[in-house]
Amino acid sequence: MGRRAREISETCMYHIYSRGNGKQNIFESDRDCIAFLDKLYEVKVLYGIEIHAYCLMTNHFHFLMVHDDLGRISKAMQVLLSYHATRFNLVYDRSGVLFGNRFFSVPVENETHYVNLVKYIHYNPIRSKICEFPHEYPWSSYGEVIFPRERKLVDATQLIKNFQNIYGQNKEGMQWFLSKHEHSETLDSIFFEGYDLSSSERNYLLEQIESVYDGNIKQIASMENEERDAHIRKLYFDARIKIRHIERLTGISKRIIKRICNKKV
Repeated sequence: MGRRAREISETCMYHIYSRGNGKQNIFESDRDCIAFLDKLYEVKVLYGIEIHAYCLMTNHFHFLMVHDDLGRISKAMQVLLSYHATRFNLVYDRSGVLFGNRFFSVPVENETHYVNLVKYIHYNPIRSKICEFPHEYPWSSYGEVIFPRERKLVDATQLIKNFQNIYGQNKEGMQWFLSKHEHSETLDSIFFEGYDLSSSERNYLLEQIESVYDGNIKQIASMENEERDAHIRKLYFDARIKIRHIERLTGISKRIIKRICNKKV
């Protein structure tokens, strides 16, 4: 059976991520991270890709990439991962597969998904208790976006412009948004902002949602596929939340939600 074709994003934006085979480390030192980012910059320029966010963790990484041809992103990733695996095996005198599967690509469907993915990527080291604030972690794009650096791996101008278009915020406003604790917004404010529901409908939905999920609900869209799909199925099958509500709740399109809920588990 062949591989399933990758989903094409109507917005040309993709959450790209991969992890080590068996969750093994893919970065052992600062030099590994530097070499990886140097190569990322090289393929970004070569294939004309925009990078709006990135984060390197010990055994995985996340990118927010933009290009109207997913094939160009795929070629860039193949070059990057092949280079890193070859270098890693040579430096650490090992052999065999470094990355478990082909890299994952998840379409970013709308503005809600976009802004929460930017925050999700930068909060990886905080969730892993490596640091307390995003600016303290050296291997993410947060510092490059907020504080000027010599090399511009991230297309910070376009990222800031997107935030201005969505929220009317300048760079300082975006910094405030990204620096807020990821659970600082209540479920009520996240879900019901601009949503016309009666108080009884609001209370019912809140009770059902909280029965199966107690985190920041909008972060579901930015999770890895397996974890994301499990939460979507719980909302749909266990909490009996309608697909149109899940779409509004998470920012994930109806098409993807229907595909997830029709899957055999």
